[in-house]
Amino acid sequence: MCLQSFSLSRYVLRFGDLSKLSLEQLAAFDATVMNSLKWVKMQPGDVVLLDNYMCMHGRNIFDGVRKHAVTWFK
Repeated sequence: MCLQSFSLSRYVLRFGDLSKLSLEQLAAFDATVMNSLKWVKMQPGDVVLLDNYMCMHGRNIFDGVRKHAVTWFK
C-alpha cells in the first residue's frame, strides 16, 4: 500500500455523512485512481488538449436513476 500517493485524500475524502474513510478504503480508492490514469509520454514541443468537462464530469451510460445534489455558496 502506498500511503504517499493518497496522503492528501485522507483529509479531503469523506462519506456523505462526512465520516472518514478507513485506510483500507483509501487504499482501494487510490488503487482505482492509479489504475484509471492515462499516462502520456511527451517530448519537447508536444501538446496535449483535454476536454475538462469530459475528464472531470464524464459518465458512462447506465440504467437506473442518477441521484445527485448541487449546492452553491456565497
